[in-house]
Amino acid sequence: MLFHYLHKKSNLKKSVKYTGLAVFAFIFGTQYPCAAQTSTDTEHLVTGQLMFDEQPVEFAHIFVAETLENVKADGAAISDSSGYFEIQLRKYDVYPVNLFLLIHHVSFMNKNIGFSIEEEEIETIDLGRIELEPGVDMLPEVTVTAIREHIRREGNKLVYTIAENPTFRGQLLETVFSQLPGIQVTPDGDLLLMGSGGITVMINGRERHLTGRELTDLLQGYSADMVESIEISTSPTAEFAADQERVININLRDDKAGLTSVNTLTTGHGEKPRLNATSSNFYTTPKFQAFLNPQYINRQTIEYSTLRRNRSLPDAGRIFQDNEIRIKNESWGLLGDFTYDLNSSFTFNGSVKLDVLDEEIPRTGESRYLNTDHQTDLHLLTDNITRNRLRSLLLGFGGDYGSLLSIQYNRASYQIDSDQINRSETTPFNPSHQFGFSMDSNSKINFDIAEADLQPNIHSDIRFKTGLRYSSIRYASDIDFTLESDNAEWVLELLDFNRYRYRETNIGLYGSIDFQSENWSVNTGLRAERTSVQNSTDNSNGNLIDDTYLHWFPNINLFRTISAHHNVGVNFVRRINRPNYNSVNPTIFVLDPDSYLQGNILLQPQLSEIYEFVYIWRNNYLLSLSYQRIHDYIVQTPSQAGNLLRLQPTNFDLKTSANAYFSIPLRISRFWDLRGEFSFVDARFKKRFENEEIIRTSRSYFISTHHNFHLPGNLLLNITFFYNSPEIDGLYKTRQRYSLSSSIRKSLLDNRLNVRLSMNDLLNSYNIHNRVRDLNQNLVIDQNLDNRFVSFSISYSFNKGREARQRTSRFDNDEFRRAEH
Repeated sequence: MLFHYLHKKSNLKKSVKYTGLAVFAFIFGTQYPCAAQTSTDTEHLVTGQLMFDEQPVEFAHIFVAETLENVKADGAAISDSSGYFEIQLRKYDVYPVNLFLLIHHVSFMNKNIGFSIEEEEIETIDLGRIELEPGVDMLPEVTVTAIREHIRREGNKLVYTIAENPTFRGQLLETVFSQLPGIQVTPDGDLLLMGSGGITVMINGRERHLTGRELTDLLQGYSADMVESIEISTSPTAEFAADQERVININLRDDKAGLTSVNTLTTGHGEKPRLNATSSNFYTTPKFQAFLNPQYINRQTIEYSTLRRNRSLPDAGRIFQDNEIRIKNESWGLLGDFTYDLNSSFTFNGSVKLDVLDEEIPRTGESRYLNTDHQTDLHLLTDNITRNRLRSLLLGFGGDYGSLLSIQYNRASYQIDSDQINRSETTPFNPSHQFGFSMDSNSKINFDIAEADLQPNIHSDIRFKTGLRYSSIRYASDIDFTLESDNAEWVLELLDFNRYRYRETNIGLYGSIDFQSENWSVNTGLRAERTSVQNSTDNSNGNLIDDTYLHWFPNINLFRTISAHHNVGVNFVRRINRPNYNSVNPTIFVLDPDSYLQGNILLQPQLSEIYEFVYIWRNNYLLSLSYQRIHDYIVQTPSQAGNLLRLQPTNFDLKTSANAYFSIPLRISRFWDLRGEFSFVDARFKKRFENEEIIRTSRSYFISTHHNFHLPGNLLLNITFFYNSPEIDGLYKTRQRYSLSSSIRKSLLDNRLNVRLSMNDLLNSYNIHNRVRDLNQNLVIDQNLDNRFVSFSISYSFNKGREARQRTSRFDNDEFRRAEH
């Protein structure tokens, strides 16, 4: 059996060596010969067929090298279901050239074949039929073995190599993310890291200021073919801003010279149609690298919600509401950056992000007011429409002076125009219960972020880094309100101002030390951030907030390589989640004649202390154990304001949570790969409301399984199941949620053309059921989201230029060094 073979000391060293070389085969090879390395500059083609006992051998790793010592592969492939392989080579400087064909398969003896290319004009070298010899017992079809995952630990980061995994070719980033350990993409588009949200997204190490919707759109329109690796961190070092608790960094590929373009069109239909068109374009020369990603999105969705709640007075009966929300939005976006090497010491970079969004949200509802005898007192029809228009522009530039100094500046401007019309009337019509108003708001938001990092050369094994970061947020909103009925006067009483201003400035200073040895990686650092907040309106209250505070954020990250198969890490970090301008904005958003949303001007920042233990076995299996204490935990809370229901964020005194996360990839058979995830959370919430202390406990878990079936004809079938148990967050208790999704992908034209058909939330079961039964509240909210839809995606990529062969990733070098020993 394979595990017994690998544990024999005589075989372990050889297995590690050839497994490392097999990783290189994944870069250039595939299961089918048509997907082997291709280029218009190819001069030689090496072909052959692998056989054993008159049967073809597939999934063997084959590569060509000039020497058996210090192996550096010139080309690679993976044998297909007929045992055939093709390896394409470029011309050599000197002829004749002597080469070696190296063959590796877990069930056969390694085999090396010498051959030569005598002349430059020879195009095809056919090695014919190659017989392999069994090296271990053949694995039965139902044997479960570990899948080779491209995962490694670098300091406090987990790094997944995407370019070297043939399973991800032609897939959208949304699908790739859902298959990576530690990352979960829920059926409604939320992105979670080890089961938690609040994620900062970076591209090539630079932060991209993306909203949740922008991140989802990016993943749905972005091709994995242009991604080199993805890095995740749940315990960022002091180099990161203190409000960046969970970080995902997407490293784009730069191993092709000239122009490379990946163009993706996705169309789908749930309740309504949707369209996403993206073009990812890369241009690379030895000194200049540029990326440009235009995107167009047209989406229509329908959501249904039901609300049941007691009215404010104990003997006043109940309210039943049924709502239909239609969301129509059309957006254009442009994301780009460039890097230019001025000389061997200085590199200049720039970035741009442009967004144009037009959105219309009609909302119709029907409310029934019941008395204590459950008889209908009032029947109310509500018609509400909100229109939003957003224009934004982000510009950034910076430079790196070698590894010594890095400077970056970003400026973002947003213009948001919004109008809301809300009208309600009874049936049969009764003027005394008529409700109506309209509101227009014009908002401007400006972000400025400047940062500088200094890294002096102290010692080859010790890295010291220090830096300074300044950020400023300015938000200005002007509001015009028109009353259309006397019953809407309570809106005017709450919205007693026409101008709202918010400003936040933050200055951060940090120092960080890294120590690297053969088996140890240590990072420790300290960050200090001083924050000033001013919040005001033009009413008689004047300034609402004028606060300044200073916090310290230490971190310790230890990582130990125990052996080739065992790696452990221990992390401690302190983070902050500051209320944003929306969370403290006193402007109200009316939901219906009896309820509204409003910010909380008294909201305090949320401070977290995170302790984490990470264990990685065989670069495949991931275990994470963490404990978190959150002071002044921010959560949306319903409360009674007179006879009205108010929803606004509030601070809980304390939240503690213990989390266990485990991810395991398995190969059930040569056609079937499986990755399972399990997470368990034990949480406790504590809050004092006036004279009453509320303590809530929650034990919840989620399970997800991702199945990849490699089918004949270059087809890949993916089936994903997601289950979330009942859980509690603050005062809300949420029922279980689950979903089943599937997709099938086919690659054509040497993997340049990929088509994909996917079905999301087939059972239409990933909906929300929240309940609150506290503080004289008995509130039930059901939301039927538009998660069930079918989509079709087609992606085509081309490269006009030569591959930049001089580039070798750090992962390649590490693997080859391990293979040489």
